[in-house]
Amino acid sequence: MKKKLLSLVFAICLIIPCAICLSACGKDKDDEPPAPVDEPATITITYHTDYGDLSFKSKQLEFTNDYTYLTDSDLPIISNEGDERILDYWATANGDEFDFNTQLNEDIELYATFNESEWVWFTSWDLYDSLYEYRVNFESLLQIKSTGVMNHHSGDSTKQYSPSFKKIKQEECLPNYITKAEYYVLGNETCFITSVEEETIVTDDVLTNKTYAYRQYVNIKTNKSTYIESVVYGYMPKGVAPNSDLALKFAYNYAKQQREFLNLTAYDFSNYGHNLLILTVDEFNELTNESYNELSLSKNYNYIDKDWQEDEYVLVQTFYYIKFAYETSNGDIKYCAFIPTDKYAVGYHLFEDITREEYLSYNISDFYN
Repeated sequence: MKKKLLSLVFAICLIIPCAICLSACGKDKDDEPPAPVDEPATITITYHTDYGDLSFKSKQLEFTNDYTYLTDSDLPIISNEGDERILDYWATANGDEFDFNTQLNEDIELYATFNESEWVWFTSWDLYDSLYEYRVNFESLLQIKSTGVMNHHSGDSTKQYSPSFKKIKQEECLPNYITKAEYYVLGNETCFITSVEEETIVTDDVLTNKTYAYRQYVNIKTNKSTYIESVVYGYMPKGVAPNSDLALKFAYNYAKQQREFLNLTAYDFSNYGHNLLILTVDEFNELTNESYNELSLSKNYNYIDKDWQEDEYVLVQTFYYIKFAYETSNGDIKYCAFIPTDKYAVGYHLFEDITREEYLSYNISDFYN
């Protein structure tokens, strides 16, 4: 009995300390304060410039670490800084160039530093494109008269090329870049000899002044062959044969005279056999109706005995008819057709603003004779 009593006392002595320990542990865990959360720090970047306008003058940056970094997206855009200067770098208050690897944890002021600039020709171009097509002071348009259509020269400048220029640092302007000043003294005969899919800086090595000139004529076939000059002149690099859809330009030149003209919406040209003749000026001047008809039926005449090194060629293309539609500013579609006829001295007539049914009715089979 005595032994049992001692065992019970001993067990109670063991249970009480354990209970106290467990109670203390539970109490410490429940009463433990939450871990402190770091509040984000904020610094302000202030920007200054002596030229132009800032898209914003200051920016606040938040960070939860001990520091943060400045990125390009945190910088303002400077506009209207002038044509003769360009942003070079951002400097600190002591004039040193700001290092974007700098760890920032306090306010800082940055100052725009400028460099001398240069404007370079920045554009995209087509294969063998000629500046003359855009920079010519006059172009051949079609004068509409009651007796038919006659050609005349116009001072219209809607086709003048408007180049794009990109401002770069003067120190980055390479010797083969074409600057704005150099562009405006380029000869009209200058041609591009390559092409790009996207805009880029034009360099000396993609231009050539070794060109030949060509004149373009359109003939709408009747019993009498009549040549209508469509585009006065064009230039191509020597050694390259011209290939042009004269009828499209012919229709486009007319449609462009309409004040409300926006763009061609449809066109249909009925070609007459092997009809693109490429002649020297002397050959063209000696051309008669009979010789023209004979040549136009000659296969491959275009490229026989041509070295493409002459100073000037004449291109003549014959069509049974030319019909086209164009859109006006209010969304209306106008239909037109150049149709051969013996009623007018010129041998053809422009039917303008015809109905869509009439437009669709012209068919190549109507003009065979």
